[in-house]
Amino acid sequence: MTARLAGKIALITGSSSGIGRATVEAFLENGARVLAVDVNEPKDGAGYPRSDDIEFVKGSVIDQQTWTRAFSTAKANWGAHPNVLVNNAGVARSTPLIDITPEELDLVLGINLRAPLQGMQLFIKTLLAEKRTGSIVNVASVAGLRAFPGLGTYGLSKAAIAQLTRTAATEYGPSGIRVNAIAPGATHTAMTKGTVDQRDAPLLAHTSLKRWAEPKEMASSIVYLASDEASYVTGHVLVNDGGLVIN
Repeated sequence: MTARLAGKIALITGSSSGIGRATVEAFLENGARVLAVDVNEPKDGAGYPRSDDIEFVKGSVIDQQTWTRAFSTAKANWGAHPNVLVNNAGVARSTPLIDITPEELDLVLGINLRAPLQGMQLFIKTLLAEKRTGSIVNVASVAGLRAFPGLGTYGLSKAAIAQLTRTAATEYGPSGIRVNAIAPGATHTAMTKGTVDQRDAPLLAHTSLKRWAEPKEMASSIVYLASDEASYVTGHVLVNDGGLVIN
């Protein structure tokens, strides 16, 4: 199998379950070295594959020290800082608009927007200082492209991530830094349980492929955007939703 990500050092947040865990595995399979960052150990009880090409960094993405520790770990282990950043960590709440509290807003925007911005800032500053190129893949959502009842804070944060992606691509494209995002549709993850699963029938009715996605189907899109196969792709939000938005 061709090592599509050979020479890449990737920092992947929210790496212990769902799309993040699938992305870690896909990156390793494609020849990358991986910094797996999460506030929790892998949730299925299984550790990451035993390899010199992966290092787990435990910490919250809201904490700036987690980011600096991850970058230092890459430099110490592999002699270089990351040249791929995957902002996947996220949180969702299912709350009617009139019941959203300031605490919920701060939590969701903190993890889904402020934390990715912190990571992007450190990542971009490091690449610029070292005169290196690289790529960022942010995980947005179809909830940032269309409205879903109860997902006000989540949709707001993901719409903002899509716009942040476009802004960063515009500002740092001249420096050889590509910035893209994926917008997953209904995907079987721990986070969707209790927030989206109860609307399974309506989602299926409006999804062309009539099924939910598996995390590995999102990971494959992330691999593509991070690889040199997408060398001329930037500022793009790749909708991977089985035909939900078009319906």
